[in-house]
Amino acid sequence: MKSFYNPLILSFLASISTLFGFFLILFPRKYEKSIIGFSFSFSAGVMFCVSCFSLLPEAFTYLSFSTFVNISIVFFSFWLGIFLAFFVNKFLNNKISYDLYRIGIFSFISLLLHNIPEGILSFITSSYDIHLGLSFVVAIMFHNIPEGILISIPIYYGFNDWKKAFLLTLIGGFSEFFGSILASFFFTTISLYYFSILLSITAGIMIYLSFFELIPDAFSYKNESFIIPSFLLGMVIMILCFILLK
Repeated sequence: MKSFYNPLILSFLASISTLFGFFLILFPRKYEKSIIGFSFSFSAGVMFCVSCFSLLPEAFTYLSFSTFVNISIVFFSFWLGIFLAFFVNKFLNNKISYDLYRIGIFSFISLLLHNIPEGILSFITSSYDIHLGLSFVVAIMFHNIPEGILISIPIYYGFNDWKKAFLLTLIGGFSEFFGSILASFFFTTISLYYFSILLSITAGIMIYLSFFELIPDAFSYKNESFIIPSFLLGMVIMILCFILLK
């Protein structure tokens, strides 16, 4: 019973951490442009780092074919994620004209795709090794905070609706816990091959979101001298997390 409940508790804590990003909306509205510019560029740095140094390397570890086949699967799955993100964004452009709201919805969709498999991963990792699972979940908590920012900030400032911002942030965060619940019932039947593909696709979506949505929009709210350091700060924080939690 212990091996069943501990992973779920860790996943629940990781999910809750997403809500910390929501509380950035408590800052006065006069700082709106600075908050949006910082949160977009900082989150882009975190997502780029997570994609390159976590999702893609993990995708390789779950494949057991030849090196060439492994690279090909991850490469094509990664680009599939970029193309999917492009078409989803094009669809949202046709349906939603307001940039901030569109970014919030796009972020919500992409993070759902990211958090569900992440919840599965955290459950499986914690089930086999609780100490490794704890390190993994702490790393997740650190990058879940900017994920919460990425959903709540554009929704709130786009429509001045804190309830909708809170609800979508809550759902986005708890999709990770939902992934852990799914894993608790079905993790013995999950194919690592498909899991690797899903991680690679998610990395592609997050890279697209970072460089084709967040960074360009960040520049429209704040000057370059502010955006680039924020992006680098997000990267440095995540790299330090990866190093310290190994």
